[in-house]
Amino acid sequence: MIVCRLTLVNFVVVLLLVSGCKPAPDQPPTSAQKSVLERIEERVLQCETLQPDSVEILLLKGLQISDSLGLEESRLKMHSMLSEFYQYRKISDGKAYHHMNEAISIYLKNPDYSINNPYFFTNLGNIQFKFGLLAEAQESYNNALSSAYNAGISHGIVLAYNNKGLVWLSLGNADSAYRCFIKASDHASETDLSKAQNLLYQMRLAAFNGQKSMLSALHIKIKKSINDFIEMRGGNSGFDGAEQRYFNQVLGEAEGILADVSQDAGRTALLQSSVRKSVLSCYPLLMADRYIALGSYYAEIGDIGKASSISDSLNEVARMILNPEPLSRIYGFRKQTALLAGNTRKAETAAKLESFMLDSLKRQQSGKEQLQAKMAISAANARIAVENMKQAAQVGQRIIRQQKIIIAILLSSIVLILLMITLVFVFRKRLNFANRLLALKTSSQTLSEITDPAYGVPKYNLDRPGFEGLAERLEKLNQEKQPYLNPALSLSDLASLAGTNQTYLSAFLNQHMKLNFNDYLNNLRILYACRLLLSSDNEYSTEQILEMSGFNSKSTFYTAFKKHAGVSPAVFCKMNRVTSVQESGL
Repeated sequence: MIVCRLTLVNFVVVLLLVSGCKPAPDQPPTSAQKSVLERIEERVLQCETLQPDSVEILLLKGLQISDSLGLEESRLKMHSMLSEFYQYRKISDGKAYHHMNEAISIYLKNPDYSINNPYFFTNLGNIQFKFGLLAEAQESYNNALSSAYNAGISHGIVLAYNNKGLVWLSLGNADSAYRCFIKASDHASETDLSKAQNLLYQMRLAAFNGQKSMLSALHIKIKKSINDFIEMRGGNSGFDGAEQRYFNQVLGEAEGILADVSQDAGRTALLQSSVRKSVLSCYPLLMADRYIALGSYYAEIGDIGKASSISDSLNEVARMILNPEPLSRIYGFRKQTALLAGNTRKAETAAKLESFMLDSLKRQQSGKEQLQAKMAISAANARIAVENMKQAAQVGQRIIRQQKIIIAILLSSIVLILLMITLVFVFRKRLNFANRLLALKTSSQTLSEITDPAYGVPKYNLDRPGFEGLAERLEKLNQEKQPYLNPALSLSDLASLAGTNQTYLSAFLNQHMKLNFNDYLNNLRILYACRLLLSSDNEYSTEQILEMSGFNSKSTFYTAFKKHAGVSPAVFCKMNRVTSVQESGL
């Protein structure tokens, strides 16, 4: 499943940064109470990986104190930390969902809070992905992507694209998965932690497609990416334990993929190395997977002693996992190795534990639909909150624009009044009819340059410096780089790419092309979508085409398509199919 490498420290810090306000409790906490909560957080950060049982006790105690004091900010932090703890450390999908849902509820109950946080949506999508809610997970990742673009967080963009690719891969859509992984790679820095993770996901895709020849090359790239990061940090002493565990996790999984497809003598070394890396990563699910793979290999070649030793090592791993599914696999493996070793008593004990875990899994599956419904509601609530936030931002921007227009009109009126007073004074003083006509002519020309009544925006002479070659630059930019496919492209971004400023670009679009910025972008995006629809090898769905064309939602795409093409996408395809048949003479 997805491993989002966001540490507890980073997640808490980001949540604090996006909190719009801090609701005051009924009674302000005392300095002693604050000190207790601070010590709890400090202790959690010290032992969050190596002592998971202690972390769980500390976080639950902190949540109890926060609830008793009515500290909304602290409750939010504790629920968020517990959600990530159960998701990545003491593995329990159900508990991870519960605490994530509580965190979302706190946001929704406080309208001053903002859910414009890519990591929040990424963690929500990870939980939804684990429960099979693929459509909801994709929507959460899209929200994470939008938030990351708005905030300019490249790491958040890489995570969102990587996770979208994993969802496509789980659906068997290798092409869409590859496009997402490549987009993630484009945003990942060469000295970024997420670079190695992106290469690992490309390695998964190559294994899925049966491209064995690519696996070794990708494995080498992963090691190079890690070495580049280490050199950037100044050597092994320059980065912390969490980063070391992360690298070991990536290498452990990569070597496991190589071992799974290897048939030569090097398979044993790869399996052993992947086990060592998984132990150093302290990630329970990876440890369980790699131990079982190595133990199964020993059992396969008849080395029952080593298989039994691996089976005993899984006891420690099982204590860090609460999910019945991986536990049933662990105890099933222990049962098989005990039977091969002739240890009937150990086999019976393992069989009982396996049966108990399978029964627990069935009970978990029976309540899964209700849990999925709750998660869908949580996702819908989060989506509504985001839409409300966007609408509020749009209303605020509209009010600001109106205020600017009013101020501009008032200032223009004052200037005009002063100008008229000055002109009248000059006219009276000089009593020169010719000069008076010339002044009036100049005044009318000035007024015509200030406002163009046809568009209501500043009108410029397009022959003046600043507009030369702008049309050619825009056409070349759209042909070579296609910036309009970026769903977060703004007027200032396009102006920067075209080598001008947004004032000149806006004037050029309005006066020369008779289009505003949004219509200009949508026109280019619809033309691109039409080319995809009409291509002879088109195998994309409408959802894929609108996403590839730079649109964020289906409704926006259909509205823009009908406006610029005159018909809906379905009718457009049907009309062009009919035309093609008629032209072929059939």
